[in-house]
Amino acid sequence: MEYVIILPNGEVRDVQLESQKEADLAGSNLLAAIFSSMGLAKSEQQYFGLSYCNKEDGRMDWLEKDDNLKNLPKSRSARFHLAVRYYPQHPDVVLKDGSTRSLFCLQIKEKLLRGELGCDVETHACLDGLLVQAIMGDFNPSFHKPGYLRSIKGVELVTPSRLNSDADPAERIYLRRVGYYHKSNIGVSSSEAELLYLKKAKNLCSYGYIIHTVSDRNKSEICVGLEEGGIAIFDDPAFAQCEPLMVKTQFSWDHLKYCISAKCKVKLGVELQKGKVTEFVWKVKSKNCFRGAKRLCMDITAFREMFASRDENDFLTKKKEIRRVKSFRSPSSVKSTSAFRRLNSVTSTIRNSLRRKLSSKDRDNIETPKSKERKGSDNVFEDSGVGLLS
Repeated sequence: MEYVIILPNGEVRDVQLESQKEADLAGSNLLAAIFSSMGLAKSEQQYFGLSYCNKEDGRMDWLEKDDNLKNLPKSRSARFHLAVRYYPQHPDVVLKDGSTRSLFCLQIKEKLLRGELGCDVETHACLDGLLVQAIMGDFNPSFHKPGYLRSIKGVELVTPSRLNSDADPAERIYLRRVGYYHKSNIGVSSSEAELLYLKKAKNLCSYGYIIHTVSDRNKSEICVGLEEGGIAIFDDPAFAQCEPLMVKTQFSWDHLKYCISAKCKVKLGVELQKGKVTEFVWKVKSKNCFRGAKRLCMDITAFREMFASRDENDFLTKKKEIRRVKSFRSPSSVKSTSAFRRLNSVTSTIRNSLRRKLSSKDRDNIETPKSKERKGSDNVFEDSGVGLLS
């Protein structure tokens, strides 16, 4: 079957898996095929993933390595998006391969366009100037005529707005600032421009965070951010993209003991103090809250497997997860359990009353092996003429 892969710059690539066997239709095979066609280094493939639209709630899910492609939503051509799943804290140092850095820059640019990342207008223009330098090279007045910034291959220089910036400038003024930064980068190679882009982008306020909005036990909305360093909890769910994030609680992946989902809730056990586990209960509010809770739990587990340094045996196993989920009993199950206990108590009462009705005379008439043995021993003493008492 043929699978359509959409890259961060909008380019479309077709990947075909020839075998139709169950074992060959795992998500890992499709990931390996697209990584091979892209020429990504093996040490840096771990930061990428394939996402697809879930028809149940219209949100994006990640294709896991053990997922069966036959169980995904069927269509004539399955469409996946190649995207960055895990953002390292220092991408300019960690990423060594040029193609990987290019995809990272394009992914950050896409997040800026969608409003998932934000910064001031001047930073927007500086980042776009570095991206133009990485794609087009040095500014040349004989080739780069007025208006050349509107036709850049694979990049849309959209003027920032209040959704992702602190102002709403005019397009003419903004493109002039981008052109100024492009001219100031003369002599910078494409790889150097990408490194400078990543170095500046990692300082953005919400860089590296995967945000989930949930409600706590007090029914107040909070934001949960997943990143390389761990899990961060923010007070205000409507935080500004251009302002520093106000972190309420933060803990590393090594302190996470378990993560389970049941219905619309997600439970986390975190070892904040040595030998003491604190439990967080979050409720997901979405169109399909059951799917949202499972998605959050899967993201947390995936991030921990990626960035935790502790042994995986210290984390909750699948069997324990099943037992823990079964402990979330519904009110009907509690009622049935209490009724079963009452029935047992009534049965035991009737049994005890029947036992009391047996008279002592009836008990003596019942010959047990011990009574027979005792009776036989009494006859021996009578026949020998020896009394029990002298």
